[in-house]
Amino acid sequence: MLWLTVVVLSLTSKKWRVFFWCFIAFNTITSVLDAAVIFPQCTPVELNWDKSVEGHCWSANAIDAIGITQGAIAASTDFALSILPIVFLWNIKLPKRVKVGICGIMALGFA
Repeated sequence: MLWLTVVVLSLTSKKWRVFFWCFIAFNTITSVLDAAVIFPQCTPVELNWDKSVEGHCWSANAIDAIGITQGAIAASTDFALSILPIVFLWNIKLPKRVKVGICGIMALGFA
């Protein structure tokens, strides 16, 4: 969904561009931090993909918590990007009934 943010940058006003650049920065930082946290979860690192190697990993609860946090961040950013077309559509000169219908279809994920 990050590519969508970059495309929309050229179509928006300055306040929206600031929002999108902050959004891009937030997504980039959280992705890098996620990789930095997940990669060293097992020592040696090969234990992540080869269970025959001697070593140890973090507890399952810690790994689950990281996964849930990552999933929550990804879901919230995807949700934010999914409602943005509705925000932009609302300012178009169309009858309110048509706008509500289009927004309803978009909310269902068909458009």
